[in-house]
Amino acid sequence: MNAFAMACAGLVLVTLAACAGPPPARETGSSPLDSVPPATWAAVARTKIFFGHQSVGYNIVEGLQEIQATKPDIRLNIQETRDPQAFQDGVFAHAKLGKNRDVGTKCESFDRALRDGLGDKVDIAFFKFCYVDVEQGADTRRLFDQYAATIEEARRRYPRVMIVPMTVPLTAVPTGPRERLKTLFKRGASDFQDNRNRHELNRLIVDRYGPSGQLFDLARFESTDPDGRPVTVERDGVAVPAMFPAYTEDGGHLNAAGRRIVATNLLLLLAKLTERAL
Repeated sequence: MNAFAMACAGLVLVTLAACAGPPPARETGSSPLDSVPPATWAAVARTKIFFGHQSVGYNIVEGLQEIQATKPDIRLNIQETRDPQAFQDGVFAHAKLGKNRDVGTKCESFDRALRDGLGDKVDIAFFKFCYVDVEQGADTRRLFDQYAATIEEARRRYPRVMIVPMTVPLTAVPTGPRERLKTLFKRGASDFQDNRNRHELNRLIVDRYGPSGQLFDLARFESTDPDGRPVTVERDGVAVPAMFPAYTEDGGHLNAAGRRIVATNLLLLLAKLTERAL
């Protein structure tokens, strides 16, 4: 079941390419979701899933709901809850975790949700940092260590559960002569340097977890255009991945096109993980 259609490219992405997994699915005449057998979607619907997030997570969930409205074989029971009682049958549960700009609270909240009963109920669990958690000046090694420690502790404590790491979402970077001039005089937005730090963190996550096949590389899907080409912005000879501008209205959150691309790739990963567990 290979619905993916592009390969990582670009100098700064070389380290990702070796272990980032299959390239992002993209819409052509038909949806890559159509290649997944109905029996697999039925198995996904029976799976107990928990997703911890903040605002971009709501975008992704909305994308799942929009896809379900057009794909009768995909029937996730989507609920916003972390109540263990909601996991009696198949469910895609999601909830806000922690506070933005305080990754410690997000790690603690994910760990607490599992310890409070979800760890004994779920089949798949994942959580993500937000783009505002990783900005200019961020200590990416420290952030990675916090995230990895949370993932590894969850895997140690709940070996039956598939704990799926996620990369950090990116933002769109303004381009053009005016923006370059602003940057030259240190008056422009910090999006480029913010994304550079996010990319450094994401490389650590991909290097560590990409080979397992259980990584959801959100940043890569956001920074790939509909034709499968990687989107980068270059400053001072350094190219950094950035969100494809047509995937967002405000530079950070996913619009209809962006959330469909991301939700499509998440569904494909869930289908692959479910088939692997059958």
